[in-house]
Amino acid sequence: MSAITVEYRSPRPTPPTRDLARHIQKRCVLGQMAIVTDRPIILLSAIRREWKKLERNLEIRRASLLTGKQKVELTKVLQRMYSFTFSNSNANADVFITTALTAQMLGCKALYFYDSNVTIAALEKIFATISDKKMLVVYYR
Repeated sequence: MSAITVEYRSPRPTPPTRDLARHIQKRCVLGQMAIVTDRPIILLSAIRREWKKLERNLEIRRASLLTGKQKVELTKVLQRMYSFTFSNSNANADVFITTALTAQMLGCKALYFYDSNVTIAALEKIFATISDKKMLVVYYR
């Protein structure tokens, strides 16, 4: 069994979906991720909206740069972001947003709990069934 990293986040004062989008953007090289939430459809639209804002901000930053090395680095990040997919119905998406009942079936590298009434006992049960997790992030208020 590989090591599991647990991170607890309380995204204040920024909106929680912005913090979640930034967190995913910085860790998108990990591979497939799952977000467990009580409201997957609402969260999907909010994450997509914040993702587009992140893309636009990086495009503006890249356009203002003068050095070639930084432009190349930002271009690589943007290309990765453009190809990133979010879904609540396709389990093969890069970020799969689901409810707590189906999260145990996923073989993802990172698992986010967002506005989900999950207990420590439920987390232990999930990790007993999926042993190759790399990162667990729990958002709380």
